[in-house]
Amino acid sequence: MAIQKYRRVVAPGQDQEKVLLFYWDTLALGDEGKPLSLPANADVSIHAYGTFSTATLKLRGTNQPLAVPTQWATLSDPNGNDLLIDAADQTAGKNAEQVLEHMLQYSPIVVSGDGSTAINVYLLAVRP
Repeated sequence: MAIQKYRRVVAPGQDQEKVLLFYWDTLALGDEGKPLSLPANADVSIHAYGTFSTATLKLRGTNQPLAVPTQWATLSDPNGNDLLIDAADQTAGKNAEQVLEHMLQYSPIVVSGDGSTAINVYLLAVRP
């Protein structure tokens, strides 16, 4: 299990102060994304793709103002379902979701899978 750093990605043609795009590269079984703090953003969505095999990716959030939070909540899609993405979602083209809750910090985590798991995650945040 490793904590993978995110990086900011320029979204071409977008207002870079309002449209924030972040990327966690190649999360494997047990990996989690370094927490990303986005307190000023109201609209957040996630897009995950790659080699899922038997993996499930979960997006979680916390309001703990810590560099290494200890209390996480599983976030929800707009229908109130846990925000989980797996191979079946990717195959069906349902591997992008809007996030219902507004949290201080966000982090993806691979909660199941095997040695072939390699998931890429984009998180888009749009400031009002």
